[in-house]
Amino acid sequence: MIKKYTPNSKILVAMKKELLFNRLVCLVTLLCATFSFAQDFDFTITDANMTVQVGADVCSSVMEEGDLLGAFFTNGSGDLQNAGFLAYEGDQLAIPVWASEAGLGNGFAPGEEITWIMYDQSESSSVQLDAEMNSNPPFSATFQANGFGQVTALSVAAAGSDCADDDSLVAPFTCATAVATFGCEQVWGGGTVGEACPVSCDSCPEECGGDDDAGVAPFTCATAVATFGCDQAWGDGTVADSCCASCGDTPAIPGCTDATAINYDSSATEDDGSCVILGCTDSSATNYNASATNDDGSCSFPEPGEMTFTVTDANMTVQVGADVVTVNGSETPPNGSLLGAYYTNDSGELVNAGYETWIGDQLAIPVWASEAGLDNGFAAGEDITWVLQVGDNLYIADAVTMNSTPPFSTSFVANGFGQILSASFSGVEMPAGVPGCTDDTAFNYNENATEDDGSCVAVVAGCTDASAFNYDDSANTDDGSCVAVVEGCTDASAINYNDSANTDDGSCVAVVEGCTDASACNYDDSANTDDGTCYNNDLGCGCDTPAADAGYDCDGNCLNDADGDLVCDEFEVAGCTDATACNYSADATDDDNSCQYADQYYNCAGECLSDEDGDGICDELEIPGCTDQMSSCNFDPNATDDDGSCTYPELGYDCDGYCISSSTSGYGPYTCDWCDYNFNLYVDFYQTVQGPTNYGNPEFELHINGEYHSDMNFYNDNWISEWYSWNGTWYYDNGMGMNASTNFNLDFDQYCGVIDVEVIYANPPDDNCNTVVYSNTFDTGQPAAEEYHDCTGNCLSDVDGDGVCDELEIPGCTDDTACNFSDDATEEDNSCEYQFLVDNQLSHVTCFEGSDGSIDLDISGGSGNYVFSWSNGQTSEDIGNLNSGIYSVSISDGSSCDSQVLEFEITQPEELIVTANTTDALCNGDFGSVDIEIIGGTGEYTITQNASNEPVVHQINAGMYYYTPEILTISQGDIVNWVND
Repeated sequence: MIKKYTPNSKILVAMKKELLFNRLVCLVTLLCATFSFAQDFDFTITDANMTVQVGADVCSSVMEEGDLLGAFFTNGSGDLQNAGFLAYEGDQLAIPVWASEAGLGNGFAPGEEITWIMYDQSESSSVQLDAEMNSNPPFSATFQANGFGQVTALSVAAAGSDCADDDSLVAPFTCATAVATFGCEQVWGGGTVGEACPVSCDSCPEECGGDDDAGVAPFTCATAVATFGCDQAWGDGTVADSCCASCGDTPAIPGCTDATAINYDSSATEDDGSCVILGCTDSSATNYNASATNDDGSCSFPEPGEMTFTVTDANMTVQVGADVVTVNGSETPPNGSLLGAYYTNDSGELVNAGYETWIGDQLAIPVWASEAGLDNGFAAGEDITWVLQVGDNLYIADAVTMNSTPPFSTSFVANGFGQILSASFSGVEMPAGVPGCTDDTAFNYNENATEDDGSCVAVVAGCTDASAFNYDDSANTDDGSCVAVVEGCTDASAINYNDSANTDDGSCVAVVEGCTDASACNYDDSANTDDGTCYNNDLGCGCDTPAADAGYDCDGNCLNDADGDLVCDEFEVAGCTDATACNYSADATDDDNSCQYADQYYNCAGECLSDEDGDGICDELEIPGCTDQMSSCNFDPNATDDDGSCTYPELGYDCDGYCISSSTSGYGPYTCDWCDYNFNLYVDFYQTVQGPTNYGNPEFELHINGEYHSDMNFYNDNWISEWYSWNGTWYYDNGMGMNASTNFNLDFDQYCGVIDVEVIYANPPDDNCNTVVYSNTFDTGQPAAEEYHDCTGNCLSDVDGDGVCDELEIPGCTDDTACNFSDDATEEDNSCEYQFLVDNQLSHVTCFEGSDGSIDLDISGGSGNYVFSWSNGQTSEDIGNLNSGIYSVSISDGSSCDSQVLEFEITQPEELIVTANTTDALCNGDFGSVDIEIIGGTGEYTITQNASNEPVVHQINAGMYYYTPEILTISQGDIVNWVND
C-alpha cells in the first residue's frame, strides 16, 4: 500500500468545479470557434452522464470529418433538445450524454430513447439518423445515468455510400421516371435500369459489418472458413454470409506468431492474440514490459501524485460498475472517495489524468489523453494505474481486471471505451460516516453524505418565480411551468378581448353594433362591431343611383370617342362601310379601308352583268369571228362569238385547193375524207378499172390499226351498173358517169387515242389496180388506252380476274395479319410468316427467401426455330430454381416477325415470424402460460414440437408441467395459448 497526502474535501470540491469549468470552457471554445452555426447543438452539463461509443467505421458510413453527431431528448414542450455531441474527426467517438437534473428537464430521463442527429457542415443542415444500439450488458439501448451505450450502425438515405443513381445512364429520363415507367429489370443501353439506378431500385450492395461467429456456431468464423470454406451451405445461407470479413481474403491460419512467446506456433500465418509472454504488464510500473501478456508479479511502482488533472483535447471513458470495486476484502469504498486513473510521465512519476467521486453507483470516468508534446495525459496504448483516495490517503489497486472484448480496451485509446470488471484495494483506512440526506430523489440530497440524518425534504415541483402569474410559494423545485403576467382585457364579451391576457388592466370596451364600412351607404361611425347590415349600391354614380354603362359616364356620354361619331372607342367595329362594296358590313362603325369592288362588267360573284348568248363572256368583251376550228379555212382562235364569216374548202380538197388524197398512177382511187363532230367517218371514193371483162362486184375491207374488221365490209350491188369503154379504156358506170362513188360510216365510240384507217380493195380485176384505196390517221378525241388495257380501262389479260393485268401483277404476302404483309403485293405467293404464340405457367417460391420458383413456357406457331434470352443469362425455354423477383425473356424464331419480350414476377410468402410471450408462475402451485403469435408465411401453419412429432413436456412452475400432444393448424394472425389445466 502506498499512501500520499492529498487536498482536503474543500480542495477536492474546488478541483471538481475547476474540472467542470475547464470542460465548459473547452466546449464553448469548440462551439464558438468551429460550430457556432449549429444552433440546435447546445447542451447543459449536468450532474450525471452516459458515455456512448461510436466506432470510426460507423461514423464514416454517414459522416464526413467536421460533421457533428449529437444525442437528442424530447423536452417538456415536445421538441428535440440536445444533451451532448462531438465532432467527428476521423476517429471513434465517446460522446458524454447528459442526464436531467431533478425537476429541471435539462437532459435525459432514465430509460428514455436517444434520438441521433447529424449536423452536415457541408450542407449547413441537420439530418435525423436511424441508429442501432447495442443492448448487450454492460451496454444499454436507452439512457442510463453513469452507464454505457454503443451505436453499432447509422444510416440515412444513401448518405456516405459509393452506391448512387446515375441519371445520365437512363437519359433522356431520370432514374425516378425510368424505374416508375419501365421497372428495374428493363434492358437499357449496355445494362439495365437497376444497374444505372441502384438507390431507386434498392439494390445497393450490403457492406460487410464484420464476422458474426454466432452464425456458424458452435465454430468461430476463423475455424469455419479454414475447415469448410466460404461457399459451404450453413443454416439458411453460407459460411460467407456470416463471415464476410474472413471470406474477403484467403483464410489465414490463426496462432501465436511471436517467437519470444512460450506458445509460439511456427505454422501460424495470422496472429490470433493467443501469445503468452511473461513480464510486468502494468504500464505505470517502472519495469513495465510492453510485450508481456501475462503478469508475473514483478512490477514495481512509483508513488502516485495528488488527484488533480488537466482537461485535454481527447479522452477515453471507463465504466465502473457499482459492485466491482472492493476494499479490504469485501467492503465497498465509502461515498466521497475518489477513484482515479494514473499515467507515468516522462520523469517516471505517476500523474492523475481523471477521476470521479464514488457515490455507490456506477461511474463513467473520463480519462484524458496527452496533448502533442505536453506530457499532460495518457499516451496511446499506455496501461492505466488505478488509485483510490479515501480521506487524505491514496491507495494503488492490488489487482484490476479490464474488459478486453471490443469495443473495450485494456489500455488507453483516445475516444475509446474501457470497463473495469473488478478492482480490489487493501489496507484502506475507512473514515467516519458523513451525515446528511442520502435520498437522491430528495430536494436536499447530499452526494457526499454516507449516513442519512433524517433531514431529507421532498421535492415540490411548481413555479418558483414570484413575479410569475402562477407563482407557487410552496414549491422548492421549479418545473418550468411559470407563466409571465400578460395584462389586457380579459372580458370575453368586450370588443378588445385579449385571449392571451391573464391579468385584466381595465381597458375593456363594450360592443356597439352597426355598419362599420365607411364606404357603405348606411355607415355608422359610432359602431365598433359590424352587424352585417351594410349595403352599398353606389356603383359610381352615387347611392340609390344606377351605375353608368360600361364605356359611358354617369350622363350617358362616351368616356372615349376619338372620331366624335358618338360610338365609344371601346365599341367601335372596324370594317367596310361602303354599301356598294362587295364586302360591305352593316355592323361596321369605323371604315378600315378594307372595301373590295367587282371588276368592270361583272358583279361581286364574278358573273357577267350582260351575257346575251350565255357563253360566260360578257357582251362588252365578246370578239366576233369564225369559231369553227375543225372545218373552216379562216378559224380565228381569238374569236368568242361566231359571226358567220367562216369559209370552207370544196369537197375532197383542202383550203389551198389540193385534193386530200391521190394516186400516183393512171389507175387507182381519188379519195377525199373528213370527220364530223360526232366522230363518224365518211369515206367517198371512185374507182377506175381497165379491161373488157366484168369482174363482178368489187369488195372492200376496212382495216383499223392494221386489224381487219370483217363486220364493217361494205358491198353494194346497186353501185355497179355496167361497163363501158371510153378512149380504149373500160369503166364501170353506175349511171352517174365518171364520178362513180359510195361511202360508209365508221363509229369512233369503240376506239380511243390516234387510229390508222385503211380501205383495202379485196378483189381487184388485175394487178394494175391499187389495193389500198383509202389511208388516213384520225384522233378519236379520247385518251389513249394505258399499256395492257383497252379503251374502257379493262385488262387485255387478267387470268385471276382480280382487276390487275397479268403483266402488272406483284407477287408477295397479301394477308394483312402476317408479319411480312406487303401493301404492294397483288398476287399471293404463299410466303406469309406469322407471329408465334406464348403461354406460361408460373410456380412461385414456397418459402421466404427460398429458390424453388420456376417459369414454364409453351410456344406454338411461328417458324419453330425459337431462341430464348433470359434476364438471368439462361437460354433454355423453361427456367427453374428461382428466387423471388422479376424475370424477363426475349424470344425470336428467325422469321421476319419481331421478337417478343415478356416479363414475369415470381413472388414469395412473407417472412414467417413467431413471437412467444411467456408468463411465469408467481408462486409455487400457480400456473404460467406461453402465448405464441405467428405472422407471415403462407397463412396456414402447422405447429410441431420436434422432428418426431412427439409430445414435448414443458415446465411451467415448480412441480407443474404441460405438454402438447397434437399438431395444430392455425390461420394467419391467430394467437395460440398453451396453458396447463
